[in-house]
Amino acid sequence: MTMGDRIEFPHNERMYFEEAQRALAENQLEKALEAIEKVYDKDRGPGVIHLYSTILALMEDDETALDIASEQKDFFLAHEEYAISYVLLLIKNQMYLEAETIINENLEDEHSTFIQHWQQTNAELIRHRDESIRLQEQKNQKTKEALMNLETYQPIKQQQILEDARDLALVDLQEVAPKLFMSPFINGMLQRSLLEILITKQDDKDYLFTWLNQQRKIKPIALTEFEQDPDLNNILLELGQRTEKQPDLKEPIYTELINDLLILYPFIGEVVTDIPYFVNYYISTYDPNQLIAKDTQPETEEQRALYKWIDYLNQLSGR
Repeated sequence: MTMGDRIEFPHNERMYFEEAQRALAENQLEKALEAIEKVYDKDRGPGVIHLYSTILALMEDDETALDIASEQKDFFLAHEEYAISYVLLLIKNQMYLEAETIINENLEDEHSTFIQHWQQTNAELIRHRDESIRLQEQKNQKTKEALMNLETYQPIKQQQILEDARDLALVDLQEVAPKLFMSPFINGMLQRSLLEILITKQDDKDYLFTWLNQQRKIKPIALTEFEQDPDLNNILLELGQRTEKQPDLKEPIYTELINDLLILYPFIGEVVTDIPYFVNYYISTYDPNQLIAKDTQPETEEQRALYKWIDYLNQLSGR
């Protein structure tokens, strides 16, 4: 099948397909989209998919255009005239590696009748990728500058800056991390968020880290992210087992536990040395009739130390 071949449809689909073509030729994109969507509901052949994705691309909805085109990806890549439009969608969606692979395969094909088109597409790839890199470098520089002055921003903006910081190179994060970890003006939760970023980047540097008014030495690569913390997961496992017969209790206790454990992170295991006692205390606050809770009176040195920590967490949380 080539672009010039006639596509056969039942009467209504053919009518809407031709209406979409006419509207597209007249640059009436909304009308063209409305018509082709009626065809798409009944027919998802290559011709329909190509016209639909073309209209979406002209409307600058590149992500949806690629999703639609991908429904006939194998057909498109088997026909060069379609493959070029598919690759252009990949480029617009910043899927550069896949686009480059397809371009190179076709440039190396001595039987290709679209070499000049593939050369132009390759030039478009290079231009688009270089521009993307330039814009990302600009954004990263602004993010790094914002991190250096994080305490001057409002909390919501601070969180957004930290989210953007995930795109920074490790060396840039290492430059700002010492200041942020020790700043008395940076919220502890934000410091923990930065720590998790360094953990994902396998940072092996040592830092001084502010933890509950203490200065602790940490090495991110030796730690785990909060959700993967083994002590956290053992605590939640204990909670699940203890509330199995009273499932309605689990959700409020879970929320309270998570909030407190975020405060203790990344030293949860150092504090919670008796998991059954720790979990039982939280259960007892929601189970006054002791249907599943046990006595919370500490009996061992570990429990007495843990009881003091729980009291401290209660004070921090205003409970």
